[in-house]
Amino acid sequence: MPCHSILIRLEDIAVKKLPVGDSNIALDLRDGYTVVGGLTFEPDSIEVSGPESNVEELNEILTVEKEYQNKRSDFSDRINIR
Repeated sequence: MPCHSILIRLEDIAVKKLPVGDSNIALDLRDGYTVVGGLTFEPDSIEVSGPESNVEELNEILTVEKEYQNKRSDFSDRINIR
């Protein structure tokens, strides 16, 4: 009977709180308008956990790509994270 082997890798679980980034959001505002104070996310950060080698590489939470066009007043929206 052939001999089979198995390799099992274990790693510590890490937990890290990451800010939500706005790099995937594009704003096309009407002429004469500007963003004041930047974008605000609620919540502004999310706690992630997983293998330490994966979590330590993360710097921010990315949203899905979203484009807002022709805006001229305050607005809010729901957006998914990646």
